[in-house]
Amino acid sequence: MKLFSILIFATLIALAGCDQKGPAERAGETIDESMGEMSDSMKQAGEELDEAAEEAKNSMEEAANDVDDEIDEMTN
Repeated sequence: MKLFSILIFATLIALAGCDQKGPAERAGETIDESMGEMSDSMKQAGEELDEAAEEAKNSMEEAANDVDDEIDEMTN
């Protein structure tokens, strides 16, 4: 019974210490959050660059078609 009481007491003390976060753990959590936010921002920037590249491609294709049409008009 005495050993059981000691084990319960030791467990309670260990669990009480787990609730408190030290400065290193808080800093680690802050870094993790910042990295997550940066990752989201980078993903959004990549998507925006993809959209801009697609728009530029479409504009170039339209311009090339316009030039082809004008050349056809001039040669006919």
